Amino acid sequence: MWRKYASYLLRIYHTAEGAVLALAPSYEIVRKISGLLGNVNIIVENQRTTIEEVSEAVKKGKLLILGVVRGKLSEGIEITENGKSLISDVAILGVPYPVPDDYVKARNAAISLEWGRQRGVLDEGSSSDCGKAGHRTSSEERKG
Repeated sequence: MWRKYASYLLRIYHTAEGAVLALAPSYEIVRKISGLLGNVNIIVENQRTTIEEVSEAVKKGKLLILGVVRGKLSEGIEITENGKSLISDVAILGVPYPVPDDYVKARNAAISLEWGRQRGVLDEGSSSDCGKAGHRTSSEERKG
């Protein structure tokens, strides 16, 4: 899968007029994709990367900037020269869903419980039975 992402990203890079800002959901994905990009002028965001060093690198020539969603390079930066952005293309490399740890699971359960109270659904059985009923109907329709 990461090879396909890298392939698409290289196509974007080679056809872009200026720098390309590519944002991935995590540093782990950034590392995986960056290792597949070959010989392109690239800067990879890490925890120590500064906006100043990225800005200087972009001003030296065409560049692929590989960063992280919700990282310092995705939060409203502008790299301009003579009033024109030096970043011509932006690519989003995946959807940044939260890791389903215990906190996320507990938060989702609390939200679901509150949503159920507001809608008059008191237990999970009710909503799962509705889903099953919909599945049976769609299956019967497919049979003709």
